[in-house]
Amino acid sequence: METPQHTETGAAGTADPRTPAQLFEAAAALALDPALSPVERAARITALLKAVDDRQKELTETRRTDVRELRKTMTLAKVGDSIGLSVPRVDQIAKGK
Repeated sequence: METPQHTETGAAGTADPRTPAQLFEAAAALALDPALSPVERAARITALLKAVDDRQKELTETRRTDVRELRKTMTLAKVGDSIGLSVPRVDQIAKGK
């Protein structure tokens, strides 16, 4: 399933046409740059992984809350289509799994 494209507004209020996934991919590409020394590349990768780990619980909980809110007015299939997930996965998220 394809994830819907949106224009995100950053903290500074500037519109960024990239999705969060695209921004993460760009950050990963910077961290994995083969031109970097092994020390610099490992440090960048460590920082990126730490940032993901630090926010994962918040992201998971926010998605669960949003899916449950969507389920009040939408079917599992409609929620899945809207956010790019399968019906079984949407159901699992709504149930907190």
